Amino acid sequence: PRSPDYILPCSPGWRLRLAASFLLSVFPLLDLLPVALPPGAGPGPIGLEVLEGCVAAVAWISHSLALWVLSHSSHGHSRGPLALALVALLPAPALVLTVLWHCQRGTLLPPLLPGPVARLCLLILQLAALLAYALGWAAPGGPREPWAQEPLLPEDQEPEVAEDGESWLSHFSYAWLAPLLARGACGELQQPQDICRLPHRLHPTYLARVFQSHWQEGARLWRALYRAFGRCYLTLGLLKLVGTMLGFSGPLLLSLLVGFLEEGQEPLSHGLLYALGLASGAVLGAVLQNQYGYEVCKVKLQARGAVLNILYRKTLQLGPSRPPTGEALNLLGTDSERLLNFAGSFHEAWGLPLQLAITLYMLYQQVGVAFVGGLILALLLVPVNKVIATRIMASNQEMLRHKDARVKLVTELLSGIRVIKLCGWEQALGARVEACRARELGRLRVIKYLDAACVYLWAALPVVISIVIFITYVLMGHQLTATKVFTALALVRMLILPLNNFPWVINGLLEAKVSLDRIQLFLDLPNHNPQAYYSPDP
Repeated sequence: PRSPDYILPCSPGWRLRLAASFLLSVFPLLDLLPVALPPGAGPGPIGLEVLEGCVAAVAWISHSLALWVLSHSSHGHSRGPLALALVALLPAPALVLTVLWHCQRGTLLPPLLPGPVARLCLLILQLAALLAYALGWAAPGGPREPWAQEPLLPEDQEPEVAEDGESWLSHFSYAWLAPLLARGACGELQQPQDICRLPHRLHPTYLARVFQSHWQEGARLWRALYRAFGRCYLTLGLLKLVGTMLGFSGPLLLSLLVGFLEEGQEPLSHGLLYALGLASGAVLGAVLQNQYGYEVCKVKLQARGAVLNILYRKTLQLGPSRPPTGEALNLLGTDSERLLNFAGSFHEAWGLPLQLAITLYMLYQQVGVAFVGGLILALLLVPVNKVIATRIMASNQEMLRHKDARVKLVTELLSGIRVIKLCGWEQALGARVEACRARELGRLRVIKYLDAACVYLWAALPVVISIVIFITYVLMGHQLTATKVFTALALVRMLILPLNNFPWVINGLLEAKVSLDRIQLFLDLPNHNPQAYYSPDP
């Protein structure tokens, strides 16, 4: 039943923000108290300062009322508008500068004057209140009450959408998942209705509407997908670029830190800054890479919903000349999945070569032309990897053809199982299915052996590169130092990711191209025309 109290309860974060904003509305009025001090005790406020304090008090009171209204509305389960919080935190830099000015002026040094000391204390209290406000805003929003949006007529209760409406800090820290994880820890996730609904951008109805607005019969599938989701996907490349660049802060700061420990001539503060920067760069880079992977997964889900929607629509619109059932099932399953792997491979296709080029340049800065030996060794394996990738693609195409034949045969077998049982054809047809499966597994075996060879070559390459680089560097008459050794090892370790993953990225792009061609051929089939089919012949 609906609660008799129609005022929605607010979460602890909203309460903290309300208390902080109320205190911030009182502090400007307290700043006017030096007027009552005796002459000479401190500088009293002038007319402009009185006006400033009154305006600030009115502004914070208005802000408090706005917070109270939002906390007891439908926004109470989230953090509310981001602009409201940003406006509230704008005075923080000015307050910090004013406190620093008071400290440099010597307000706390004798002789102590009540006026300046009181103002400094009020400034510190205002900063503390703003900090409490920021903490209240960063706290996760309260869970939506089950009766909060309950209609007058009884309906099935719908779960909340936890991700929509959350702040950027909640998105980066995944704090919006905390209520769901808490319910899972308590064993309350027993039914599908217990978890959160999909965000609006991932809802099938929204995806179908967006994709259909860019799709027309006979169009290219990749062009429609780009118009629907391409711009959002391409912007993720900036996140990928920043995360990649932060990865290079590790070797650079490691070189400075080892040089600081080796020479011991710089002040201790420099070493602390190097260590702090090394840790901060690693943490921030990991956060950005994690966010990039999460957003790419959401784009893949969007594209998957759109592709499956158009494939099911096309299946229902085909006439008697439709392809076999096994081929259609593979298009809906394997091919659609491999097509969407393009989303995870495209940015890697330019990000990994960029990372490789920057790493090689930094190696050149450390060991000079000695890195050329390792580069030549890496380039010698590129043709070998190209041959392996070509064989993998050819074997993959053959495996898909054998899989289509097997699924078609199994479908026909199941549809005519009564006739097969009556005639005793189980062994003969079973042998045909086993033969198709054996040919499919043969191609799969070739693919896995080639994959294993590729992984072995590229996993052993960084170790060989390190040995070749150090031997060449010593033979050229240079002396290895701890700074160069540790920095070079860190850079060579960074070569593992592009050298190992780039073949898989190329393989994923090739598989996506093959699956795209298969799906496009299916979408180009003519639709069934019921009027022409049932109309009498002229």
